Amino acid sequence: MKRASVVAIAAAIIGTYLLVGAPSEAAVVGCPTPDATHVTVNIHNIAYNPSTETISAGVHVCWINNDGTTHTVTSGPMFGVDAAVWPNHIFAPGDSNSVQFSTPGTFPYHCNIHRSMHGTIVVPPPAPTVTGTTPASGDNNTNPTINGTATHGITVHVFSGATCNSELGTVTADGTTGNWSFTLNEAESITSGDTENFTAEASTPDDTFSACSSPPVSYTAGTTGPSIVLDSGPVDGAVIVTATPSWTFHSAFATAHFSCSMTNVGRQFLDCTATPPDGAFTPSSLAAGQWTFAIKAYDPASLTDERIKTFAITVDLADPTIKGARKTTARKPKFRLLGDPSLHYECKFDGGAFAAATVPATGAPFCQPTSRLRFGAHTVTAHALDTSGDIGADKVKNFKILRP
Repeated sequence: MKRASVVAIAAAIIGTYLLVGAPSEAAVVGCPTPDATHVTVNIHNIAYNPSTETISAGVHVCWINNDGTTHTVTSGPMFGVDAAVWPNHIFAPGDSNSVQFSTPGTFPYHCNIHRSMHGTIVVPPPAPTVTGTTPASGDNNTNPTINGTATHGITVHVFSGATCNSELGTVTADGTTGNWSFTLNEAESITSGDTENFTAEASTPDDTFSACSSPPVSYTAGTTGPSIVLDSGPVDGAVIVTATPSWTFHSAFATAHFSCSMTNVGRQFLDCTATPPDGAFTPSSLAAGQWTFAIKAYDPASLTDERIKTFAITVDLADPTIKGARKTTARKPKFRLLGDPSLHYECKFDGGAFAAATVPATGAPFCQPTSRLRFGAHTVTAHALDTSGDIGADKVKNFKILRP
């Protein structure tokens, strides 16, 4: 997304061109002492030092030629081309000149005599202010509006978090008042009881960014919206062994409606009301990995009197791994079942019936036939069961019992 890109600023002069004592063709002795309104760039050893200078709007940049040869300070990034953002400065040894930068942006420059010499002046816009939320923190609205002020007409980037790292989107500050607002969409809904911080940055058309706003503004979603009671289905933190889990739920609020989301990134709520105040949800086939199931219960009359409850689950379609010898002389061989410790396992030998795996006091569960097997080829089959009673895919291992 950022930071400043080197872009030529076209046509109009954005800063006030100031001469320090004489026209640019003549020698000028020294620059003002650097302070809050003046900075100095030394031209020395065929280079601008520093090559990049970040300043506030309104500051003067003064270049001093401390080399024994002539240089230029020519606006624009291209050797031999003048972007005409400010009049071209030609510096004999000892000359100095300055430009006042009044408009935010990124301003590259170069020497038209020495191709290797390049510099950049960066003028970030003022940081926007995040003033609050609508409604205020504690309301049962899970998609609040973030409000703030910024430079008139500038682009504002809104972030969740206190450090401007996770961008939610952009808005344009009002061209007259500078006020801006940003409403969270469904993918950004705040879970009831959770607190989210919000910050913002401003950017110019050439992607020069302000500092992150400070302090952040926080919003806590209320917890007194329609209740959500889980009747069946995986609970928060569950490991499941099916790609199509099912949930049923209800609310004590007589006319409650529900929308549900099953995602591994963001949220996308879809209606999952059965008959108010009951709901049900079964997702389409899930891939193995981490998922979050979210239920939003809301009052259809107010729409914003709502509550979100989430359930983080892990879909495990691989367990168990069957460990044991493929060839053995044992007539009652033992096979270890490796997998998630929160799951249960069943196994069988050949065409027999499934039975619960043996769970020792220590170590992995295992399968072992209750009676001796004949010599020759056999199979052991195992599958996992989760706490909802779902059965995972069968895993098969072939083995052979050899005569001693």
